[in-house]
Amino acid sequence: MVFEESVIAIGIIGGIANLLMFLILARSKVRKLEMATVFNQMVLDFICCLLLVISYVLKIVDIDYSLTIIGSAVCKTLTGETMIWYFLGSSTANLVVLTLERYVKIVHAVFHKRHFRQWMSFVAISLTWVNFDTTLNAFVDLSATIVLDGYCVLYAKFPTSINASVYANYKFIFNYIVPLVVFVFCYSCILQITRKRIVPGKFLNMDVRNHFRHCSSRRRTHLHN
Repeated sequence: MVFEESVIAIGIIGGIANLLMFLILARSKVRKLEMATVFNQMVLDFICCLLLVISYVLKIVDIDYSLTIIGSAVCKTLTGETMIWYFLGSSTANLVVLTLERYVKIVHAVFHKRHFRQWMSFVAISLTWVNFDTTLNAFVDLSATIVLDGYCVLYAKFPTSINASVYANYKFIFNYIVPLVVFVFCYSCILQITRKRIVPGKFLNMDVRNHFRHCSSRRRTHLHN
């Protein structure tokens, strides 16, 4: 019970935080179309938090899932956490899209300005909601959840152990390793470019200040003479 209650508390806090940030950005004067990927990230994270709370509340409450057809549907989608993992996959995909978008915009600014169109962003957003990985994940999770003696039972059934091993390796690489590599590479490049752009600016500002100080001192000396 302590674990379930902790997860529910985390879901409530995360949902409120995402909702507040969404409302703040929605009421601000930022360009909404340019922030579409950020808004999509907040929506996906809010849905994940909401589903997390609902799913773990159902785990605490004693429900007889064999009573109606709805019970079986609730078991396969909510209690079995199929919907949670579906939207978590979508959230991870949107983070990758957001990172790549910022990478191209900052590191390859000229290329981004010449070739980027707003419809590309919306296509990428739509792919975060429906893509091969999330669809495959939902299919496997739905097939791996059954109602047995009134209880929602989770199990993993594959034709062979090789198939199970391949699927597990695929999920680990595609959902953890690939996003991590993208994040590290893109943000490392962004950091390097940002430092190169900021540091010369500091020296330029120092030169300008020194020039004005020198001119003012010469003017004072001239006036004094």
